[in-house]
Amino acid sequence: MARERRKSTPRFLLRYFAVIGLVLGLAGLVVPFAATGLTAGDKQTLMSLGGALTGGGLVLLIASVLVPGRRP
Repeated sequence: MARERRKSTPRFLLRYFAVIGLVLGLAGLVVPFAATGLTAGDKQTLMSLGGALTGGGLVLLIASVLVPGRRP
């Protein structure tokens, strides 16, 4: 049976944003190595942004495990 999206739990929302943060963060960490023509400052900025997004995604993922689920 399909779940209603209107009744989304905090756990679902945390995991949703965690996955988005992890994907964008890992992309930000990989792009400086794959792209050519970037200056050293651009590479450092992308690495910093990727690290921050990955760290934020990990925090949200851990929080989604620790948040108690809704009981039926």
